Amino acid sequence: IVAERRPAPRAADRTGSETILVVDDNPTNQLLVEAQLKSLGYACEAAFDGAEALQRLASARFDAVLMDCNMPVMDGYEATRQIRHRGRWPKLPIVALTANAFAEDRRACLEAGMDDHIVKPLDAEALRAALARWTKRDIRAKVG
Repeated sequence: IVAERRPAPRAADRTGSETILVVDDNPTNQLLVEAQLKSLGYACEAAFDGAEALQRLASARFDAVLMDCNMPVMDGYEATRQIRHRGRWPKLPIVALTANAFAEDRRACLEAGMDDHIVKPLDAEALRAALARWTKRDIRAKVG
């Protein structure tokens, strides 16, 4: 099954004060995460793999990245290593959003340069807490 790629939003479509890049090869996962982000007041854009994420990062400013780990073309581990190696985004928060739930999976994410680890299926409260840790926004309301 080939996922249909949606075009990147125009700058005028980015309504939130902070914008999150969602990197996931599954369009359903993208939509679920985007809905949660929007309910928290964030703008968001999506990329289908790590290579596309690098392209998006080079052309727009993001306040954080939610990164799936296992994707075709370039996985989240390699994309994160490249983001950190390039040095253009030294403080950009990268949060793994992955089905890989074991302690060694979390450790692999952190070793690749990710800042945090959230397990799928997405828990709205875990997402809210991670974003509160890694962005400037203070989100006190529970998601629901």
